[in-house]
Amino acid sequence: MKAIQFDQLNPLGNSLMTEFTRVKGNRDLGGHADVTAWAKSAFWTPILAQLGISYDDIGTGGGGLVMNGSDEDFQNVQRWVEQGSGGMYTAYRDADSRVTLLKTAHKGHVRLNDKQRAFIDILLDATDENQGLVTIDLVNNSENVFVGSLFGGTIDVGDIEQFGKAIGRFDVVSSVGIFAHEVFEQVLAQRYSGGKVVTLSDNTANEIHKMAITDAENLVNGSTFEGYAKSNNVTITNGPNWRGTNKILIGGEIRNGNMDVNYRLNGVITTISIAIKNNNIISVKPL
Repeated sequence: MKAIQFDQLNPLGNSLMTEFTRVKGNRDLGGHADVTAWAKSAFWTPILAQLGISYDDIGTGGGGLVMNGSDEDFQNVQRWVEQGSGGMYTAYRDADSRVTLLKTAHKGHVRLNDKQRAFIDILLDATDENQGLVTIDLVNNSENVFVGSLFGGTIDVGDIEQFGKAIGRFDVVSSVGIFAHEVFEQVLAQRYSGGKVVTLSDNTANEIHKMAITDAENLVNGSTFEGYAKSNNVTITNGPNWRGTNKILIGGEIRNGNMDVNYRLNGVITTISIAIKNNNIISVKPL
C-alpha cells in the first residue's frame, strides 16, 4: 500500500509521526473484540427481530465512523489512538468528519501486544465502511454528559482525558481503555439497532454497557472492572432533559461526588476515586 504523508492529510500536524499507510477496517480480524459475533449471537437475534431488521441489513456499505466536534477535541482521539497502538496507528478525519485509521511508519514495535491489538481491533471494526454507520459527537467538559451518553451518541473527551493523567502512577485504568469502552458501546448501540438506538430497552442498554466493560475496557486496560467500592458516594439529580426513564439523552442526569471503583490486576484490587462536579470529572486517583 502506498504511504501517505501525514501533513497532506491532517492540518493539525503531529510531532512524532510523519508517514502513514491507509488501513481498511476489517470486521473479522480474529482479535479479542469480535463485534460481529455479538450481532449473530442468541442475545441479539430477538432484539433485531423486534426492531424489524436482520444481521444482513447491517453490512450494506456506506458505514464507518463519523466523529463530529472541534479539531481540538479530535486531537484527543488522535492521541489515544497513538497511545493505544504503541505508535503504530493514528487517526485521520476528513472534511465529512469520517474517521480512518492510518498505519504509521513508526519502527518502535515489531508487533502489537495483546492490549494494543484489542484496542486496534475495536477501532478497525468501528471505522469499517462496509459496516453500519456509527456517528459520535465529541464534546469537552460538558455539564450535560458524564463520560458518554449511549442514547445521545456523545463522548466527553474532557472526562476521558482525566483518566490519562493517572498514567505512570498506576496501571489499572487509562484514557485509552475508557475511550475504547465508549466507542465499542456506540458500535453495539447504533450499528446493531439499525440506527434505532432510542428503541432499545433499558435492559438491553445495560447489557451493552456490560459488554463494553468486558470486551473493550478490560481487554485494553489489561485489568478487570470489579464494580463500585463501599466508599462510593455519588449523588444523581434530574437534569434539564430528564424524562422519567433510564433512557438518558443529553442533560438527563447530573452527577456530583466521588465515584469509587475497584479494578483487579494481577490478583490485587486497586480502588480508583473519580471526583465529579456537575457531570465533569475533575480528578482520577487511587485511594
